[in-house]
Amino acid sequence: MYPKCLGIGACILGVAVAQNLSDALSSNPDLSTLNLLISSSPGLLDLIGGATNTTLLAPSNEALQKFNNSPEYMEAFLQPGYLHALLQYHVLLGTYPASAFVNGTTLPTLLDNATYSNLTGGQRVKIQKSGDIVTFYSGLDSRANISKADQNFTGGIIQIIDTILSLPVNISETLEANNLTAALDALEQVGLEDTIDAGSDITLFVPSNEALNAAASTIQNATDATLKALLSYHVVQGGAVGYSASLKNGTSVETLNGGSLKFRVENGQIFVNSAKVVISDLLVANGVIHVIDRSEFQVSVTPCPLN
Repeated sequence: MYPKCLGIGACILGVAVAQNLSDALSSNPDLSTLNLLISSSPGLLDLIGGATNTTLLAPSNEALQKFNNSPEYMEAFLQPGYLHALLQYHVLLGTYPASAFVNGTTLPTLLDNATYSNLTGGQRVKIQKSGDIVTFYSGLDSRANISKADQNFTGGIIQIIDTILSLPVNISETLEANNLTAALDALEQVGLEDTIDAGSDITLFVPSNEALNAAASTIQNATDATLKALLSYHVVQGGAVGYSASLKNGTSVETLNGGSLKFRVENGQIFVNSAKVVISDLLVANGVIHVIDRSEFQVSVTPCPLN
């Protein structure tokens, strides 16, 4: 069980009066640093505090102290708009008590700035729930847990978290950070990394290093044009981003090279054609990455010309 935040309603003649965001943050000593950050950012208090039906994932003072010691800290204050976007990313659209989070789902946030969120419906946070423990996954697979739950305010609810969320970065950076070097090298070889980094609403099924090593002969014997078409068979662009919870048994999608991927779900395990998803929902600035245990180079698909 989480420790519950102290009630924040002020009682007047026995009637509880909910506090606005500024008062709610001010009344909680564990959120004094966050309160300072939000109140000192022009327009941010009005944006977050004025929103309704939201859940604020509020980094504790200790979480923000850890952030101060991270490389991301300097970027937050040197890059225009970064801090503003980072704090928007901590606001979920919808009011979620700790008990309402569902394992394996992704939830949209207030962050819709195209510089940091090049996808329809705003950037997302992934939820993992084990018993009473709720973990939020963000960019570069960063993780934060609820440390104190369910503090109400006029705009919704506050969940205090023990680590600040990280903004998702582009696909190339995410592949490198997750040591998916074989796929990154292949994408760079044929010039496809710029296409998938710049595109919106991307779902990328990335073969693991082992999977691509197993297809080494195919890769080595392919021309760059053929290899580009084969790699693009792993890319879906446009439409709803394919987060794992939305990949339903028996459904299919069209890929960037005009081929088709079909999904199968067995005992909770997702398969893409014959490949098994071994890591799901790596969040990126313009969509999501799933790691699969084999490449689909051997599937009979006529490569389509790519622009």
